[in-house]
Amino acid sequence: MGKKAERSRVSGEKSSMWAEKPRMLVFAEARYAHDICALFAQRGFTTSVAGSLGALDLFLLEEAATPLAVAIIDFRHRSAHAALQSLDTWTYRAAIIGVVDEGAMAMVPERLDAAFERPVDRARMFVRALQLVAELKKGYQSRKLTGIVGVVRGNALFHAVACRLHVAISPINASAVLELILREVGTDPSRVQSSDVNAIIGSGRLAEALEPFGDSLAIRAAIAQVAALVRDSLSMTP
Repeated sequence: MGKKAERSRVSGEKSSMWAEKPRMLVFAEARYAHDICALFAQRGFTTSVAGSLGALDLFLLEEAATPLAVAIIDFRHRSAHAALQSLDTWTYRAAIIGVVDEGAMAMVPERLDAAFERPVDRARMFVRALQLVAELKKGYQSRKLTGIVGVVRGNALFHAVACRLHVAISPINASAVLELILREVGTDPSRVQSSDVNAIIGSGRLAEALEPFGDSLAIRAAIAQVAALVRDSLSMTP
């Protein structure tokens, strides 16, 4: 089989993988891995934990035919660098995210796709993981993640805004990005108000955060719908 045919075969295998539920692995001690897995599982990922190199090797051997979307490595683990080597050279390379101690960002290995210092904002990590997975899906017109059915809980305004973003990007991406950006302005899905939405639209931050997940024209049209929703909401306020 020539190189071109081999690339085509691998691309086809990746395509079938993205049609399934995305899979992620955490290489860490069980206590730390639990919280991260809980968030990703809630948002629709199939999650696994490897607490040792032996467990990681066994996982990669048994799951060789079903590639990972994301791998998260806790660099407090004594075998973290060896785990990175194994994941980095695996047949299907996942998006690899590292977790390091505060002030240790300068020591992050270059092979990581992203890194977070403790204490980790798990919502921010989740959104970054979505961005990395989208970037790995090169050659596809759509940058939506299929198979993710998790829901972010919020008030009526949050869900109304997210619903209008769905015309441009997938529901889970819309909700996750919206949640993250709202936290940047000091609120959250359960407390968001029209003024908060105006702030993230006016600053351009919402458009910037959504850009990796869809067509720019569709995103602009969706944000215009959100702006109209907020105007209507403010006009009805006594």
